[in-house]
Amino acid sequence: MTVKYLAKRGNTYQFARRVPNDIRATLNINHWRWSLKTDSRTEAEIVCRRHAVETDQIIDQVRNGTYRQFTDEEIDNLAVQWGLEFQLVNSDNIATTVFPNAFQPLEPMGEEEKNPVFASRDALQSAVERWLQEHNKAPNKGTADWDKLIDACLDEYLVGNPEISDEWLAILAERGLDFSGNYLPVVERPRRVDQRSKLSSVFGDFKAGDHDLDTGTISEYQLSVDRFISVFGDLDINDITRERVKEYRDLLRNLPARPPNEIRRLPIEQQVQWAEGKETKRIGQNAINKNFLGVKAALNHADKETSILSDPHWRNPFDGFSKRPKKADNPRRRFTDDQIKIVFSSDIKAPTTVAKFWIPIVLFYTGARLTEISQLHVSDVILDPIPHLHLENLDDEDPIAAKKLKTESSHRTVPLHQDLIEVGFLEYVASVRKSGHKHLFPELPHHKREGVGDLVSRDFINRFRALGRSRPESGLNTKSLVTHSLRHTFRVAALSAGDQKFVEIIMGHYVSGVSIQVYGSEAYIMPELLAGKVLRKMELPPVDKDFLHSEARRWIAL
Repeated sequence: MTVKYLAKRGNTYQFARRVPNDIRATLNINHWRWSLKTDSRTEAEIVCRRHAVETDQIIDQVRNGTYRQFTDEEIDNLAVQWGLEFQLVNSDNIATTVFPNAFQPLEPMGEEEKNPVFASRDALQSAVERWLQEHNKAPNKGTADWDKLIDACLDEYLVGNPEISDEWLAILAERGLDFSGNYLPVVERPRRVDQRSKLSSVFGDFKAGDHDLDTGTISEYQLSVDRFISVFGDLDINDITRERVKEYRDLLRNLPARPPNEIRRLPIEQQVQWAEGKETKRIGQNAINKNFLGVKAALNHADKETSILSDPHWRNPFDGFSKRPKKADNPRRRFTDDQIKIVFSSDIKAPTTVAKFWIPIVLFYTGARLTEISQLHVSDVILDPIPHLHLENLDDEDPIAAKKLKTESSHRTVPLHQDLIEVGFLEYVASVRKSGHKHLFPELPHHKREGVGDLVSRDFINRFRALGRSRPESGLNTKSLVTHSLRHTFRVAALSAGDQKFVEIIMGHYVSGVSIQVYGSEAYIMPELLAGKVLRKMELPPVDKDFLHSEARRWIAL
């Protein structure tokens, strides 16, 4: 059994993961290495997988510019230190720069700014950047910490140089000097926003308040707030207008639905730019609605529970933008018991490749998604403590080796159904392992990163619909039945399993509640528990296992 990033040092297990090249400069490390403080492999695997998810999140945060290495206090202290040193060296020269006729220039000491009156944010940023060259611990450019540091330094600069303001008029008047009042162009200080009025703070107050939302829903709300902030910044909620929401809605309409991993890591605007001119699918209305939920809830909370909103006639700017998705012309549905019997029988035209044979069968017996099964590595089929699949996100510099799941909760173990084992699936896995291939289905185009299993899906659909055309009474020739209908079939069959929370875990959905509090998030990686709670209590539609086993023999050695 192989668990990614698990290593052993002496008698103790440790987590060891290589930091991707593109984020090393930000983190200033090449590897994550943490002792798991146990000599028990079972305990180590649980903690190791948790660290894998945590480091996945760090990688995503660094790549989308939201990762924070410094606390607000550390940033403020660094800004104060810069401000004091800047004033010590440049305060006199600011006066001579602004009023060259009133003050005599001083002899340079060599450390002064060439022009200490900054006309732009970029000029101030360059000065801070030069100063930071002498400091070992400082934020990297392009990070959230860097932007916050520049904001703090700007405050220090403006507060520390009142001579740039109109107070100088009184000083000059005392000296009998006339001044027209035309100042040099100087960087403007943005309007000060009360921390309590910022969207992030209002949403934090909403989360801490009295609501009946479960943890999964709150996570979705948080994601929508983070995404909005990534586009517009952490706005004062009074500045979130219908015009801004419309701009956001229009941006989301052009957001690609399933871009490659390297594109998905980019800011939203860059993802939209990448998709321009391409026929790639955009996110649907359901996804757009989800991206509104957290911000809309925070604004409603501010209206009802606080006095932050200044407009007495305020109306939630998101009202009217959450449209009902168009009803599908051909809504997906499950296969009936009779249809499943036909689909996996000699009545259907035989598949022509090993992936086209095995993948539909595995989907039927696991309820997994097409991409999850198509991208499997041989090492993801694990026999201990019981045969199961290990489904995980895998960030890899080699795009062919990388894997991507739909959501964080999709990271899970899926126990193998006994019928799938009896058909010969493990024998096929052993033959591929012996051949030395990394992927369980090496023939598939893993370099594509997206749509790896599309050809398999299209072939499966074409084969059962072809029979449906010759036998209309079967009901198979319909656009409502697709490869994903196998997942629906599994889900309906699992209704007989009892506690549906564990069914949702096997399906890769987020769950919470009393039924899994004993196990916590570890329930996702406990195949024996899931097999006992779900597989052994459910009844899938019967198929001709003898026929499938006989067919499997010719694919096992390929």
